[in-house]
Amino acid sequence: MRRLLWYYVYREVNILDKSMVGLNERIKELRTILNLTQTEFGARLGLARNTIACYEAGTRVPNDATLKLICRTFNVDYFWLTEGIGEPFIEMPETTLDEIILEYDLD
Repeated sequence: MRRLLWYYVYREVNILDKSMVGLNERIKELRTILNLTQTEFGARLGLARNTIACYEAGTRVPNDATLKLICRTFNVDYFWLTEGIGEPFIEMPETTLDEIILEYDLD
């Protein structure tokens, strides 16, 4: 939930046009939303800081396994990360009640 709050706060002040943002920029945007350094982001993924820097600069492209690892580790939507479609974070229920509400589409 905390990540979602950060995203919505960040989105309000973000001046980037989402349709123009590439994979490298979405990786950097994700890291910024999570308030992590390149070193911290890489450490959580088991990658070196310079690898993350190359992804963000667009000089290297992460393979599919790395993209899926980013999604699993940070609860990120795969299609947002790869294509820029939808919202960055997958909403995860915090309690059993939240899970039931999501499962049965209750408001």
